Amino acid sequence: EDYLTDWIYRRATASNAEAQREGGGRAWTYEFAWEPQGDHAWLGAAHGFDEAFVYGLHRPERVPVAQTDPAGAARVAQEMETALIALMRDGDPGWGPEPRVFG
Repeated sequence: EDYLTDWIYRRATASNAEAQREGGGRAWTYEFAWEPQGDHAWLGAAHGFDEAFVYGLHRPERVPVAQTDPAGAARVAQEMETALIALMRDGDPGWGPEPRVFG
């Protein structure tokens, strides 16, 4: 699982971001590392969980895994939403070329 995650997501993302920068563009990457607790802990930081968080998790009752750690989920969602707003407003999410880890 770790091998596939690294190969499919991390390496491809890093390669694409680097190509963008080498071509004169700007690129930022992040890693979503928040994990649900309790009975859902086995899911880990599954692909796709970040979608509910990046837009602010304004309806946590619709995201069952977020209910396993409401305070942690709210904190990570706030950090991610703040970064997205900064990117839209300022053209920069607030970190350098190294991936930002949320979670």
